[in-house]
Amino acid sequence: MLKTKNGIGMTPPFYAETASMKDNQSWPHWIVRNSYCNSLGFLLPREHAERVAVAMNKVSTQMKETERDVTAQEESTGEYYVLTEDALQYLPEEWKNHFQAMADDGRIILKSVDNELSQLVRLLNSFATLVTLKHVQKRLMAYKFEPEMGAFLELEMLITAFVVTYVRLHHGGQQSGFSRDSLPEKLRSVHDEVIDLRNKRFAHHDEHDSVSSALEIFHDDNRFEVKFGISFGFYVGGRTEWPDLVKSVEALYNERIEKLLARLKQKTGHDWALQQGPPPEDLEDPAVSVQTNHCA
Repeated sequence: MLKTKNGIGMTPPFYAETASMKDNQSWPHWIVRNSYCNSLGFLLPREHAERVAVAMNKVSTQMKETERDVTAQEESTGEYYVLTEDALQYLPEEWKNHFQAMADDGRIILKSVDNELSQLVRLLNSFATLVTLKHVQKRLMAYKFEPEMGAFLELEMLITAFVVTYVRLHHGGQQSGFSRDSLPEKLRSVHDEVIDLRNKRFAHHDEHDSVSSALEIFHDDNRFEVKFGISFGFYVGGRTEWPDLVKSVEALYNERIEKLLARLKQKTGHDWALQQGPPPEDLEDPAVSVQTNHCA
């Protein structure tokens, strides 16, 4: 970086400019500068110079806002910038040292809570299943009964998806499931029924009281005709208690995550919080995280 008095070499805005004295835009050597000077003090290809200028403007804006009021910035914009370590080499020395020190401190802190982070990852892995369960339950509530085979098969598909997804979440993996006793007492019989549906109707061929079959044989002269008959029992739109069951399960996972975040705060002395956003099933205009890539 070109050393200048009062740090004017680090004063934004930054922009890429050809190093040609004749302002030749096809000149292979470009610089990153502000209104005072060449802020980096060395030559770059045009594409790299433009990318470095963009990265420096983003980081300088973030640092300026952070010094003013970090909390106010987060509440008003909800935005953040990601700067990869590979990009540090292209920043002014003072900035590079600042961010490198932050990264080193972060590694030490994260290492001290490795066990808690592993538990958090196992819980978060269950959220994909929870989102699926909520979506299926929402589809069931929107189901409209029609007395025709296609509608019956649609309902059977949705109930199968709900039951299998619920039991997958219940069983979990690596201690990420939940127990029957952790549910409100009024919902435990509903939980038992879902488990029974999965075991006897959808996952295996055992008999369930919601399914019955009949075999009829007709004889005419020397010919026997076999007729199969089967009847299914359905909850049109799902059982009325299923929405409450899903909400209770979601509350269990949220509570466990909050406890882990509280433990992380206690051990590290830093605040921990989940990034907030709308659920995937309602997401129409996704929030975009801005990432500054390295220029190599």
